Amino acid sequence: MAMTGSNIATDVRNLLFDVAGNRWIDDELIAWINAGQREAAVLKPECCAKTVSLTMLAGTRQLLPTDAISMIDAPRNMAAEGVTAGRVIRTVARDILDSTSPDWHTETPAAIVKNIIYDVRNPKVFYCYPPQVGGTSSIELIYGANPVDLVLLADEISISNEYANCLVDYVCYRALTKDFEDSNPQRAMNHYTQFANTLGVTLANSLSRSPNVMNLPFNPDVPAAAR
Repeated sequence: MAMTGSNIATDVRNLLFDVAGNRWIDDELIAWINAGQREAAVLKPECCAKTVSLTMLAGTRQLLPTDAISMIDAPRNMAAEGVTAGRVIRTVARDILDSTSPDWHTETPAAIVKNIIYDVRNPKVFYCYPPQVGGTSSIELIYGANPVDLVLLADEISISNEYANCLVDYVCYRALTKDFEDSNPQRAMNHYTQFANTLGVTLANSLSRSPNVMNLPFNPDVPAAAR
């Protein structure tokens, strides 16, 4: 069963001893739930992941869907109708193609994608090899999407249910930060820390979300979360 804003609000009010909802109104909680979803999706795109069939543009430069935050993976080609699976796709470092085939951007277009090149510093764009004809082929794309805002507490949250607890902590953090009458900065920060911990936000996890991590050589000294 999908979690709703009401589920989050109930847990928050129980934790903050505001069961009747006298201190923090619904509109505030909705705004903080939406802010928590957006922050969670930026810190961990997997919590709001989508899998789509993306029609390729002409050339090597491709764009993620308009609701995308970042790319997670592009595992395989798909037939033009976007249903039938095709050849697997490998993510490679750009300098490999640049050094072995400096003219790869201007090679003869094809209908099959062999390689994907992605740079987290430009998260809404990726490149493919060989260049594509455009409009005649597609790939399976997995990406982190911007969550849809709640309008009412009865609306379902957009991030995966397993991350609902992090929204409870985020909303508690925002509520305690605002509550100057009974200010408790340490408790507020504790809730934000738990929010981050629930998401597993560490440098290693940030690196592991990049499609490029699959190209790193195996290193037994690197924790599994970073490989």
